[in-house]
Amino acid sequence: MTRNLSKGLNKLFLSQLFVFTADAAGAISYTCTSAAVMNAGGKITLSNIGLFTGFGVLGLAAFILAASGIILQLAGLWQCGKDDKRFKHLLYVTLLFGTVTLVMSICGMNTTGIVNLFQQGLGLLSLIFAVNDLKRAGRLEMADRGEKVLRVFIAMCTISLLLNGIVFFNLFGAIVVLPIALLSGILSIYYLIACIRFFGESAKALA
Repeated sequence: MTRNLSKGLNKLFLSQLFVFTADAAGAISYTCTSAAVMNAGGKITLSNIGLFTGFGVLGLAAFILAASGIILQLAGLWQCGKDDKRFKHLLYVTLLFGTVTLVMSICGMNTTGIVNLFQQGLGLLSLIFAVNDLKRAGRLEMADRGEKVLRVFIAMCTISLLLNGIVFFNLFGAIVVLPIALLSGILSIYYLIACIRFFGESAKALA
């Protein structure tokens, strides 16, 4: 039976969509608020109050979307785990990681980098498990699409490691670093969009 797997993958699809939208909204809110503060020059006007209120609402919306995405992610892993126990193991690891990062945050440690890395790893494992389940269900065309997304992920990680190595060892100047950073950013966005589409289409294929 793949009904639970289908519903769970659909939740994972929605969770990634929510988180992606939240990241975009949060970045816009932060950037625009910073610009508004600089332009205000310490003066309080009705126009400035309106701008800050609007960007504050956008930031609140980003938080709500991100929280909804996390809840959907946990629910999706749980439901997928009813048909494939490996997803349930991912759920337990995610809950443990969430507890650890919460403690680290309370202690004043910056967990942004490690959280992003964990989310990438979680998405990768979910993708691999979904591809395996599609193969077992005979949905070979969708499994092939998933493997293409995996190849994009490998390329993204390779370019990211290359970029970090160049920056760390200061091997080349900005002329080399900037194009590689741009390519890495484009691949990251493409991977996220492709992954979201894959989970959505896989849910339909397994329904």
